[in-house]
Amino acid sequence: MSRRLPFFFLVFLALQVGLLLIFVFFRHIDADEGIYLMSAHQVAEGKSPYFDFFYAQMPYLPYLYAPFSHFGFLSLFWGRALSALLCLLTSWLLYYLMVSLTRNRKLALVVFFLYAFNSLTLNWHSVIKTYAFSDLFGLLSFTFLAQTLLNRNGRAGYTFLAGMFVGLAFNCRLTFLPIFCLELMLISLFYRNRLANLTSVIAGALFSSIGSIYLLLKGPDTFLFNNWGWHQIWGNKLVRMDFLGKLHVLSKFIFYPQNLFILILALMACIYILKKPEHDNTAGALSKIQLMALGFSVLFLLFAFLPNPSQSQYYQHAIPYLLIFSASSLDRLLTWLDKRRFLAFLGSAFYFLGLAPFVFVFVFTIRPKDRIFKINRVKKVVQIIQENSRKDDYIFSWWNGYVFLSGRRLLPGNYTWDHQMTPLITEQQIEKFNIPDWKDVNQTISMCKPTLIIDTNEYLSKMFTGLREYYRISQVLQDFNEIKIYVRGEGCKNEPSH
Repeated sequence: MSRRLPFFFLVFLALQVGLLLIFVFFRHIDADEGIYLMSAHQVAEGKSPYFDFFYAQMPYLPYLYAPFSHFGFLSLFWGRALSALLCLLTSWLLYYLMVSLTRNRKLALVVFFLYAFNSLTLNWHSVIKTYAFSDLFGLLSFTFLAQTLLNRNGRAGYTFLAGMFVGLAFNCRLTFLPIFCLELMLISLFYRNRLANLTSVIAGALFSSIGSIYLLLKGPDTFLFNNWGWHQIWGNKLVRMDFLGKLHVLSKFIFYPQNLFILILALMACIYILKKPEHDNTAGALSKIQLMALGFSVLFLLFAFLPNPSQSQYYQHAIPYLLIFSASSLDRLLTWLDKRRFLAFLGSAFYFLGLAPFVFVFVFTIRPKDRIFKINRVKKVVQIIQENSRKDDYIFSWWNGYVFLSGRRLLPGNYTWDHQMTPLITEQQIEKFNIPDWKDVNQTISMCKPTLIIDTNEYLSKMFTGLREYYRISQVLQDFNEIKIYVRGEGCKNEPSH
């Protein structure tokens, strides 16, 4: 069996690449991808997040995707391909870490299989969002911390690199900032030369956070509103997901068969660790690393449950650490299955088939609400925009992904617009944080600034009753969601200058 492990690894890797490519090219577009691509394009043009355009995340992600933001519609696939590559690197890193920790390549291969073919991994690491970068950086940080524990004398620079990578992680996604605090606590508990290691980790995190520190010092209130204030207002005053709603999301994560299997392994590992005495220094180091992984898992699960709204995709951060923690119980299960290979095959097939619901929902787009974001449907809207406008024309749309993917210009200031949010913040905040108000949108329409207006289910025409005074309907795309393309009408006697 051991001789065939490299073959199985290559087969799994090839299968993972194939599945990722399916998601990259055929998964329906996530609405946030339009926002992230637009933000990446803005920084590629020399603009600064928060101060030149509204951006409700930590600032590094637009810079990381910026090199792929100049290709029009192809930017979507280039950006997704980058995310998929990061997913492959994360999967390989997890395999390498398990080999280092256990010296058991068969166990490491099974962990690779469980992570690579987990539905949450494939679905959320094949899109242009914060997950692919932050998860890779977070696991790199954990790996360097683990290697420091495994080497009795430690290695110079490992803790600095751990700090640097967790810093990169929380500068892409703020959820990883509590993980950095947890790392400081774990170093205080488990490591020799605590002061030196703490200093090194903090120095690494500060080094990788220079860009964010600059933006924070440039405008503390602006930085904090974009990263914290907006989410608090949106979640607590607009979404208002109650405890039962969060519990429902958690239950969907727990009882999805793939995740349930991993959680059962983690529960078995808890029982095993409580019963297992430590025999030597190596066992002690491995136990500490498992406890570190448990700490990471618990914190990720907690911070997936707490936000408003809580979403099942947030829970995917915990999966690699649950697998690391479950190494002991998984090893016992593999030993039991050694002489029951048919059961092992059935279990593997059942786990792999757990991908099917995600393929149906996100690739075949079986939910009516998602059909507006099908690749071919978005391409059709983009084609209409390109056929009816020039490159320097302004386009107004409720979803700015249409504007970016068509290679057209976005109206100044119109980077994020949420008509439900603007009544909840002050006029000073609206102006300072580059958030267009109803009045701005009304003025934009009445002055005929956009060449085209893209409306869905009469979303804009119901809110702005004067829309048809200035614009006329050019084309209608009908499906579950109706998309209307407006062009300047007779009310726009003089075409505005750019």
